[in-house]
Amino acid sequence: MEGLFDAVTAKDIEVTTTHLSNYFNRYYDNKYGVEAVNWVLAQYKSAAGARTDITFELFEHSGWMQPSLIVKMLAKQGSPHAAEVVVLGAHVDSIAGGSSSRAPGADDNGSGSAAVLQVFRALVQAQFVPDRTVEFHHYAAEEVGLRGSQAIAQQYSRESVQVVSMMNLDLTGYSRNGRGAVFTDYTDSALNAFILKAWAAYANIPVVTSQCGYGCSDHASFHNAGFRACHPGEAPAG
Repeated sequence: MEGLFDAVTAKDIEVTTTHLSNYFNRYYDNKYGVEAVNWVLAQYKSAAGARTDITFELFEHSGWMQPSLIVKMLAKQGSPHAAEVVVLGAHVDSIAGGSSSRAPGADDNGSGSAAVLQVFRALVQAQFVPDRTVEFHHYAAEEVGLRGSQAIAQQYSRESVQVVSMMNLDLTGYSRNGRGAVFTDYTDSALNAFILKAWAAYANIPVVTSQCGYGCSDHASFHNAGFRACHPGEAPAG
């Protein structure tokens, strides 16, 4: 476990976040949004190296240009839990009024996207092979109604994919009051309890529970599709 923590460095997360925020924007329906997703895909392929148990999919959406990205680290052969899926996701788009507006989106949500990517890198570096398939998602069009994650979650529901947990990372890079939050609405109480225990064991800032009061990010798409979801974040709502 300590080796995994050592591989998740603030500098690597900063480098990824800086690159993503250097796009004019990552709007869901223009070329910059597409370029950003393709760049993230390239980072995964580079980190995966020669591993053949990792797959990559650009999940195309009808109605807008930006695809979502799904990277799968397949479960080890023979595992009794091989049919189960664990999802770690974050939205990759940014917005500030429209396609022609500058939207660096460093915190919202370059930070979450960078964290998801860095978890993948750490697991590959540790030569981790999971008992359950672990999927790393980067969603398009979150800022206009959770549209990318909703399309994926609904497809997984239709196909009876056995998603046993989904963690959403959105706004993870800055805490204005020095404490984090675990959100209790549109989430699963058992997963929340686990996250709070893990936070107490490993994090160095305090945590409180909070509520958005609505489906504020992509965890809600999976919750609404009947899957267990959780959403830890950098600060309480409000």
